Amino acid sequence: MADTVVFKDNSEKAKITFRQAVIKALYAIGVHGVRRTDDEIRDMHAIDTGRLWESIDYKVNEREHSVDIGTNVEYAIYVHEGTRRMAARPYLKNGILNYLSEYEEIAMDCMAEVFE
Repeated sequence: MADTVVFKDNSEKAKITFRQAVIKALYAIGVHGVRRTDDEIRDMHAIDTGRLWESIDYKVNEREHSVDIGTNVEYAIYVHEGTRRMAARPYLKNGILNYLSEYEEIAMDCMAEVFE
């Protein structure tokens, strides 16, 4: 009697699970990114009224697998890039680039949780 081998295709379930992990990671990175950007604003002494600092937020685009961190405050670009009279304080750039390893760790942790 020959042994019977049965293959079960779980690829669809794996794709769904992976997508859920990616989305979870994006939201976690967004929250952490806002926190780190807030830290940068504070460290650069870019707080006057607190309006800019309080306006930093994030938005996840699940379809594009991306997260945007930013503000809708109209003068934010001048604080970030500087003017002829004011030095640049690149709080967004630093809030992202200075913590890339932390964002990577968040993503890896989210993947590990889902695929334990």
